[in-house]
Amino acid sequence: MPFLQKSAIAFLSLFALLAIITTSDAKEGKCEKTGSKNLQVRTKAKSKPDAKLVKRGSSLYLAYQCAACHRLNGKGPEDGVPLDGIGSRRDAKFIKEQLKNPEEHVKKHPEAYQGDPNMMPNPDLSAEEINAICSYLLTLKEHKKEK
Repeated sequence: MPFLQKSAIAFLSLFALLAIITTSDAKEGKCEKTGSKNLQVRTKAKSKPDAKLVKRGSSLYLAYQCAACHRLNGKGPEDGVPLDGIGSRRDAKFIKEQLKNPEEHVKKHPEAYQGDPNMMPNPDLSAEEINAICSYLLTLKEHKKEK
């Protein structure tokens, strides 16, 4: 009887693990829940972004002159990280932490920056502004290079 119980538990554990894997995207990096390296699990977005918030974020992106350092649609300076498709590489928490305090964020996640120093000035944004800009950035699609 104990063998059957162990087998049932093992089966249910495997079933739960498969359910997690099939409903999330696995990416290289660090798992936010366990802290283990080489796997970052991100669940797929379940709702559409708030259009007003995205529009506000776009306006703030321009007002704070983020385009002075970051590329969009393959255009702009190469000083900062290209932001096209940033949502496929980083989650909202990561982006918000970067916007809140770039210097501390780079120190906290040196592996994400390949050990490069922080070059982004602290934009001194409110929580609402951070949320709006993050919402906008998460809507940006990957830039398709012309052939």
